Amino acid sequence: GDKGDKVEGSWGMRPALSSLARSGQRLSAATPALRGFTRTGFTVYTRTGDKGKSSLFNGERRRKDDVVFDALGAVDELSAAIGLARAHCEEGAAGCAKEEAVEASVAPAPGPAGLRWLLPQLEGAQRLLLDVGSAIATPQTSSSEKHLQRVGIDGAAEASVLEARIDTMDAQLPPLTVFILPGGGAPAAALHMSRAV
Repeated sequence: GDKGDKVEGSWGMRPALSSLARSGQRLSAATPALRGFTRTGFTVYTRTGDKGKSSLFNGERRRKDDVVFDALGAVDELSAAIGLARAHCEEGAAGCAKEEAVEASVAPAPGPAGLRWLLPQLEGAQRLLLDVGSAIATPQTSSSEKHLQRVGIDGAAEASVLEARIDTMDAQLPPLTVFILPGGGAPAAALHMSRAV
């Protein structure tokens, strides 16, 4: 709020994260429930009081209803959905040794090996979304050349890589002749959710 109140993180683990951060432990190693969290020095609050505004990477303050923050929220939502899909795929691939997964250019048939193959693809998409978010938070019209260089992203190259991965997976499927009802187990349902976001 305007008085700089602490805001609970959307993951609902703020108290656990705070106590681990104060103890100096590496968060991802502290407990399996926190795997993926690392201490970066950032907090979920700024103590500046927002008055309905927030800062971009370049330091510019804009109203929270600005289209930039809407886009950032959409990217964050997609990354969270992909994270959930990754978690379900990890569980589904638990019986598959890493050696069973094949090279990135060949998608295996559905099953544990296919889920194992998919894990780095999903992580790569999440990492790309972090870059996209950085670029969105650094508008070209109001950012210095120094800021723009730090967040440079070639959308065409990344889109080509993603399209090639989609084509690789699509080659394993029979021709689509009807609409698909989302479901088919937790990994498939979570992947459908990610697609829909």
